[in-house]
Amino acid sequence: RSNILLCSFDAFATHSTKENMYQKMYTTLFNAITDALRDLADNDPDAAASKLILAQQQAEEIFISAGNAA
Repeated sequence: RSNILLCSFDAFATHSTKENMYQKMYTTLFNAITDALRDLADNDPDAAASKLILAQQQAEEIFISAGNAA
């Protein structure tokens, strides 16, 4: 195993809906990256890729749901 720091980030209180949206997106992506790094350390690149793709889709849905669609 590598010496990659693996941790989770919890969402925190926000001041606006826009900040809340970005915090949700950040948390979603941060946690997926953390999980993907763990999968890569365990020599499972397919699981890592799947987690990153899902997180990308979830972050996009958060963005669109907040009324930010192009």
